[in-house]
Amino acid sequence: MDLIKNCYEAVKTNNIKQLDRNFESYMASYKDNSGRGLLSTAAYYSSYNCVVYLINRGCDPCEFNQKGTTPLMYAKSALDKDNFRDAQRVIHLLKQAGANIFQKDTYDKTIFDYLDDAQSSVAAELKS
Repeated sequence: MDLIKNCYEAVKTNNIKQLDRNFESYMASYKDNSGRGLLSTAAYYSSYNCVVYLINRGCDPCEFNQKGTTPLMYAKSALDKDNFRDAQRVIHLLKQAGANIFQKDTYDKTIFDYLDDAQSSVAAELKS
């Protein structure tokens, strides 16, 4: 369990060395108690290097938690913080990796429903 805990801590701070030391292949599909996988956590914290690492290790860019929240939706949450540019990079990477931009959560919403007018450039990029 310590390995998993270390991985979750690593993705919160974009610590690729710590992630690499602790990651094992079964963790690609592991989810915490709320149903959030490592990739979704890395996306939430805009941990770009960790997102790249996890995608390359088989994490699913279309994973979702118990409420249907996807890595794209978690990355959108980071747009509201001080790391807008990093969040944009993560969103772009997730899309390139095959994230479904039309995937709906349990509220029948896609990422576009959560983007506001100030984030219209992100919506335009996703649609292109």
